[in-house]
Amino acid sequence: MEFKKQVNAQFLAHWQSLPRSDLLPSSSDFRPEAVPGLLADFAIYELISADFIKVRLSGTHMDHRHGMTCTGRNYLDLVDPQRRESASKAFWTVATHPCGMRVFARLQRSSGTSLEVETLGLPMLCREGENPLLYLTVCDLDPDEWLEREDGDRTEQIAVGERTYFDIGAGVPE
Repeated sequence: MEFKKQVNAQFLAHWQSLPRSDLLPSSSDFRPEAVPGLLADFAIYELISADFIKVRLSGTHMDHRHGMTCTGRNYLDLVDPQRRESASKAFWTVATHPCGMRVFARLQRSSGTSLEVETLGLPMLCREGENPLLYLTVCDLDPDEWLEREDGDRTEQIAVGERTYFDIGAGVPE
């Protein structure tokens, strides 16, 4: 799979290089510092239920896009009400199938401008009894555009343009 953002290719390569005793690498083996430029665009989600996906860690770019610190919040509260069910289903599909996911989306900002992003989501192995984890990047396709934002400018709507699931060893969901 080819990515528009190099950091996504590096993120996938690092994920694929991790040791595993099963299909998925353990979250304890993941080292975000091994992927240069990853942390600002990186997030970790804990899938607690269909209506609660906890943001365990949000990079600085995610926080700036939303105009708030996202860590600790329910990700679905950051999503348009009409899109919450499909967003939850997509995250749960990645974690439970398991598979990878790439998304191209447009973020509508409060200023009326928009920003295109490429997202990569990968599942991680958790200890038995723990909730599934999804590691995800959201990379601006034109980072200079976001730097030009006005104070208080934040994401108001996320419009998914293309969502692609890809095989990481268990096939692709139908």
